[in-house]
Amino acid sequence: MASNREIRKFTFQALFQLDAHHGSQPEIVSQWLKTCDDLSEDARVKVYRLALEAFSNRKAADDEFTKLAPTWPAYRQPAVDRALLRLAHYELTKGEHKDQPRLVMNDIIELCKQFSTDKSPGFVNGLLDKVYKRLHPQAASVVEPAASVQPAVVEPAAMEHAAVEPAPLVAATDEPAAVTSVLDGAVTADDVGAEPAKE
Repeated sequence: MASNREIRKFTFQALFQLDAHHGSQPEIVSQWLKTCDDLSEDARVKVYRLALEAFSNRKAADDEFTKLAPTWPAYRQPAVDRALLRLAHYELTKGEHKDQPRLVMNDIIELCKQFSTDKSPGFVNGLLDKVYKRLHPQAASVVEPAASVQPAVVEPAAMEHAAVEPAPLVAATDEPAAVTSVLDGAVTADDVGAEPAKE
């Protein structure tokens, strides 16, 4: 049996084909699915149904994403991103996995990394996060409590004998040698819990 991610991968590809043909030739998708040996007959039916449902819902998806990113309406988006966003929107709002939004979003982002441009995962993730927050406002407003940290207690007498030297100023650089030279002598193996280097 195909995993949900596999179903999404084939559904996204079917949705891409539907979009390329403006939805006028769904039989092309049906014929293509028959060549997908990795899918059982039940999985093919599920992919086909999900692709048609997501394609039918494309106006709602496109409208919401246009509101969220007005300079990137659907017609300006790469076709791969558009198909993934439409699939994700359908699944997040009406699909059978809408109660597992993080799982849906994660799968879509992974597919985006696999099939789209380097910048697309960030764009798609940002849009899906906004849809998630709209659908789940209680989750968006939950702030994790900070771990309870107790401040160290230092006796005033111990402070009198402590020698505190200011940290050296370092110019911003990408050179690892500069970082190493600043750290030489400042951090010891004991500080990081490692064995000291043997000379």
